[in-house]
Amino acid sequence: MLSVAAGIMILVSVMEEFSPLITTLNEFGDGSGVQQGAAVLLKTVGICALAGFTADACRDSGNTSLASRVELAARTAIVIAALPLIKTILETAGSLLYLKG
Repeated sequence: MLSVAAGIMILVSVMEEFSPLITTLNEFGDGSGVQQGAAVLLKTVGICALAGFTADACRDSGNTSLASRVELAARTAIVIAALPLIKTILETAGSLLYLKG
């Protein structure tokens, strides 16, 4: 239980350090398509951090199968979070191919 509390405190302190990065990405992405990619990047980093922390806590408590399920759920959430970006990339590629053909 102590390791979980320490992990949460470390995670919160690390997340506070991301605030300037988020502000910079928002300023950089204003008015361009970069903002969507930055949002997906931040979502996936958050999902990875939380899933890794949760899976490690599950492993520490002896629930390795639950840890595997948490990691699978995180991979699925990352794919779902990236779907709008994947759609934009495919539409752009399709329009480029249409222009060439």
